[in-house]
Amino acid sequence: MSPLVSAVVPFNGVEEYIGPCLDSIRRQTLTDFEVVLVDDGSTDASATIAAEVCAADPRFRMVRQERTGPGPARNLGIRGTGGRYLMFVDSDDLLAPRAFEQLATSLEESGSDLAGGHVWRLSLQRGLETSWAHREPFAERLVRTGIREVPLLMRDRMVWNKMWRRSFWDDHGLVFPAMLFEDYPVALRSHLEARAVDLLPDPVYVWRERPSGDSISQQGDRVHNVHDRVAAAVAVLDLVDDHGDDELRELVHSHFVDVDVREVLTSWQAAAPADRPAVRTLAGELVHRIDPGLVALAAPDLRGAYEALRAGDDDRALAIARYRSGDRTPATVAAAGRTPRPLPARAVRRGLTVARRAVPSRPLPARLADLTVLPHAFHYRLTVALPKPAALVATARVSIGTVRPHVRVSQLPGGVQLDVTVDTAELARLTDTTPLWVAVQAGPLTWQGGVPVTAEHLHGVRRAGYWLQAVARDGRLAFTRRRRVPVIDRLDLSDGVVRAHTDLATGTVIVERPWPTPPLEAPIDDHVALLPVPAVLADDPADDPVGRTATRRVLVRREGAEAAEPVVLSGPGIATVLGDRRLRWQRDADGLTVLTHGPALTQGAATDGVPGPGSGPLGPGPATDGAPGPGSLTQGARSAG
Repeated sequence: MSPLVSAVVPFNGVEEYIGPCLDSIRRQTLTDFEVVLVDDGSTDASATIAAEVCAADPRFRMVRQERTGPGPARNLGIRGTGGRYLMFVDSDDLLAPRAFEQLATSLEESGSDLAGGHVWRLSLQRGLETSWAHREPFAERLVRTGIREVPLLMRDRMVWNKMWRRSFWDDHGLVFPAMLFEDYPVALRSHLEARAVDLLPDPVYVWRERPSGDSISQQGDRVHNVHDRVAAAVAVLDLVDDHGDDELRELVHSHFVDVDVREVLTSWQAAAPADRPAVRTLAGELVHRIDPGLVALAAPDLRGAYEALRAGDDDRALAIARYRSGDRTPATVAAAGRTPRPLPARAVRRGLTVARRAVPSRPLPARLADLTVLPHAFHYRLTVALPKPAALVATARVSIGTVRPHVRVSQLPGGVQLDVTVDTAELARLTDTTPLWVAVQAGPLTWQGGVPVTAEHLHGVRRAGYWLQAVARDGRLAFTRRRRVPVIDRLDLSDGVVRAHTDLATGTVIVERPWPTPPLEAPIDDHVALLPVPAVLADDPADDPVGRTATRRVLVRREGAEAAEPVVLSGPGIATVLGDRRLRWQRDADGLTVLTHGPALTQGAATDGVPGPGSGPLGPGPATDGAPGPGSLTQGARSAG
């Protein structure tokens, strides 16, 4: 019997990456699949690793061909598949564990031709982050939509985050061209010809950045690479001009200025001297195919480079490229058409030119040393590192929007201490989330900024009919008010069971799971919900295949209500270990309850859901009802790790 999902994985020269890639496929929660591995003329150990996986798992099989490139390799793999749905995976990337399940389930339920999911980008410098190209078009779950309703899908130029209905693929005669950058013509044509497309906001794919020159997209200094990039761009522009509306055409033409003109310009800079004329010729083909009346959405500097290339002004185009790469020499600034940074105001005294410069403010080097929740106030002790002469004369102002807390300044070795008292009645008058801002003045010098905080510092109280909550905005302390919010006052852990003590006598505590996995629900009985640790972790693989971590929202559904709502965690968080997974109940940046799990730490952790050294309460927990409690943070208190 044919499998539900067929995946095609072409590979060549990826011995370092193919093992983790295939392992991420084997870990899929949907198990009814087949994988065709296409050895595209590998000369390293890639084929040996692939053969070992095929021998161990009958769902995998391998075919071989002479080196012809990823497009023909995918076409060969497709011919050997028989699943209802078709997907492609690059051999240096990873799948999220629910990728097959989410995409196939969506297509089964909707009847759409195509489903796509959000994407993680694994950056060499920044680690795992969501892909900018997919962030907006995949921001929410949409069923039976399409590129005409979501025009920003034109950014979705890759094939590996999608699953096709095989009948759609065959009926439309889709085939990969024998070239590099073969994804975009197929991806855009699919979006244009599909009757309906499903969009999933959960990342289903990890797109790996490899060291420079180690992957196709990072070999831009090679003429054949530039040739294929331009050929793919021309094919896509032909498609969108023939089948797209005016909005989509402007988006695509401008996109090629922002992305492909930029990349070709970079290739021109990096190419060997003998190759530069060929790259310049290809750049000319690209810019003359892009309609100058459809580039208004492009970045101004890249639009300037595009216009310079069209006009044959190579010096200006290259100067813009150098400026974008950080060259700020006067010659480059002038050639790029940029305005030099203005000089300060000058005065002439006795024939000499003297600069009058205003002393700029400096970033505030503040640290939260202590906080205490008082009956009607929050008290913060901040330390600010200052030079000794400045510390001797320093004064301070603290504000939270229109709220002016009381502040007392005292000297410390190496700086000053600020004792800040915030009246919670004043916070109750805030209508928006508002940061705490500190300005320290010492003579002509000023240090100002917010106060860094982490989730364990976030506290809240009830006052004046609101829940007043400290939150983290961009890692800095801020405050918000909530009119009606459920609260988990305390968490206990005993015999492998988490007991959530809530301010609601009845209702349900809910631990969310990624769609389509149903959530875990625990009834609230006399203010307490019981959640066994094994049940919390069961059937819930980590979403992130790199760090193997997961974050789940914890919600509460009130008795008789249909919808669930976020719940504040007022007391300390807790942590425990079950097998090889470490589970933590803690706050997020809004002070709301989340559950996270990831690889267990081997030292000082509990096992089998029973607390041990290094397990149990996590960090400070603020009091409720305006009264201090055992969770209040005092100087030297243990923080949540």
